Amino acid sequence: MKNSAFIIGFIIFLCFQGIGQKYRLYITLLEDCPICVQYTDELNVLYSQYGDLVDFEGIFPNFISKKENIANFKNQYNIGFPLKTDYFKTITNKYNCKVTPEVVLIDANNEQIIYKGAIDNSYFMPGKQRKSGIIHYLADVLEDIRNKKAPRHNHTQAVGCFINFSDKLSKN
Repeated sequence: MKNSAFIIGFIIFLCFQGIGQKYRLYITLLEDCPICVQYTDELNVLYSQYGDLVDFEGIFPNFISKKENIANFKNQYNIGFPLKTDYFKTITNKYNCKVTPEVVLIDANNEQIIYKGAIDNSYFMPGKQRKSGIIHYLADVLEDIRNKKAPRHNHTQAVGCFINFSDKLSKN
């Protein structure tokens, strides 16, 4: 009986320590979207800083993104995290993504959305960038999670290239 109580107590202790807490970051991408290309360096830096805490996964929801093009994109921009297709829009629809790039950070244990939206506010419309006052939404949220704080941001409007929902493989 004492062993059972000890084990239960230890499990509860571990739960409150955040042991086993894991996060997943989905990033919608399109290899010929200038905004996606613009963010590759920042995404690589974030992956190097937070890849131990968060599983990064780049997804290509447009059927035009062939596997060979995705591999070339990965090599050209030295992307360190996994990239895959989402032709059936499974992840894209689940999280209601509309543009590339758009990020969705979830708690992988319960699939709750922690943050959804833009990487930062550099772009206020396609092709139009701010010169100053950049807020690094995703970096802020990742840092908050690392420090076990409530995220500063939970939703922002992503600006980018539209996802094609009328291509042949979409189920809409």
